[in-house]
Amino acid sequence: MVPVMGGTDKDTATVISTMLFISGITTILHSYFGTRLPLVQGSSFVYLAPALVIINAQDYRNLTEHKFRHIMRELQGAIIVGSIFQCILGFSGLMSILL
Repeated sequence: MVPVMGGTDKDTATVISTMLFISGITTILHSYFGTRLPLVQGSSFVYLAPALVIINAQDYRNLTEHKFRHIMRELQGAIIVGSIFQCILGFSGLMSILL
């Protein structure tokens, strides 16, 4: 997906290494504070559909400079907002009502 976003090989390497690093951090946190089971946390492919919508948005089609940076910031913002919403649902107990 990084080449579609206008990224270079260096950007691809940065995205992959960041994903592996964060997966390791979440695995350690889950082992100590979560269910304490030896689970390996990895990346999810759930974000691909919204990411493709953001990548193909009309606002970014004509960008020539820093296209990867603009799209990555948009994706990060969307993921942050989604995770905050998910935390609110979990901590408030609304998730048990919805399920």
